[in-house]
Amino acid sequence: MNIMYINHENALGGGTRSLLGIIDRVISNKDVHITVIIPHIGNGLLENELKIRKINYYKLYYNWWMIPQNRNIFIPKIKTQIVNYTAAQNIAKIAFNNQIDIIHSNSSVINMGALVSKITGIPHIWHIREFGEEDHNLKFINRRSKCINFINENSSRVIAISKAVYEKYASEIIHDKLELIYNGVEERDLSEKVNILNKKEFNILLAGAIKENKGQKQAILAIEKLINDFGYKNIFLFLAGSDENGYMDYLEQLVKQKRIESNIKFLGYTEEIDKIRDVMDLELVCSKKEAFGRVTVEAMMSGNPIIGSNTGATIELIINNYNGLLYTENNIIELSEKIKLLVDNPFLRLEMGKNGHDFASKNFTAKNNASKLFNLYEEVIGCNK
Repeated sequence: MNIMYINHENALGGGTRSLLGIIDRVISNKDVHITVIIPHIGNGLLENELKIRKINYYKLYYNWWMIPQNRNIFIPKIKTQIVNYTAAQNIAKIAFNNQIDIIHSNSSVINMGALVSKITGIPHIWHIREFGEEDHNLKFINRRSKCINFINENSSRVIAISKAVYEKYASEIIHDKLELIYNGVEERDLSEKVNILNKKEFNILLAGAIKENKGQKQAILAIEKLINDFGYKNIFLFLAGSDENGYMDYLEQLVKQKRIESNIKFLGYTEEIDKIRDVMDLELVCSKKEAFGRVTVEAMMSGNPIIGSNTGATIELIINNYNGLLYTENNIIELSEKIKLLVDNPFLRLEMGKNGHDFASKNFTAKNNASKLFNLYEEVIGCNK
């Protein structure tokens, strides 16, 4: 089987890390050959990972067919159509040369896979990893109805990564084409949290891109309340993730204004996130709306309890009072109270961490994810012979 993956970035965002997890599992099958198409946009981290894995890849110019909602549509629409049509023709040649059996688009923000499928007739799978408007403030460059029709016409299957995403598209995507397949994360052995009773410091992690919709501001304000209203001087919040659109500058000014610089740590992008998780007592997911929540599952795999906002797919991952706690999104008082509860109850944290690890290991492993996808590939290819 020859598979072509088309990605939306040359970086290592959550969706791209999920793609690498799929590739790592799929290439263990000796009868599988992989070709990856990546755009020029990004920091080159995906390209580096593909080189390490010795994966065949091509880097081309193509644009997203989604843009920020506050941007004028006319100019990006014309540019995207010209650039993407040219790129699709070049990718079609690559597909023929590599005898590709199936094309897999890794995000809904690009339409390249569907364009190539339309040109070549090769079956296409479209992975929807985002809501668009609700989580990333994005909109289609064309009318939504027109874009949905294009998805239906040029996809053999459309994969939703959570029930929340599935329900958003259930009335728009042809029922027989829409599939629910949760993301997968590599399993980790559960490391015991030691000295939980005698710790003098309490460490909290919020991992994810530094952007408004990820809710870092909520976390900072909740920490301020714990420090000033409850006297928790030795509580520390670590923010790990790449800055988007200069939002980190705003957060740093907020921290200075609140005079809690010593309690808030900006880590930036890091490849040491697993080691960082090992010394954390708690993780937060304060997003406005997560389409899945890879960092939520990664926290569970690390044995960390989680407090998450009661929106999107987060409510599918966090079972309240079992593997974490849910709070009303953007309610700073409620968030601070939930944090205080877990600060004051170390054995509850330990229990929730173990429950989370068991829950994630049962439902969200990379092995199960890749197995379901591979079965889907075989089914689609079989139907198109």
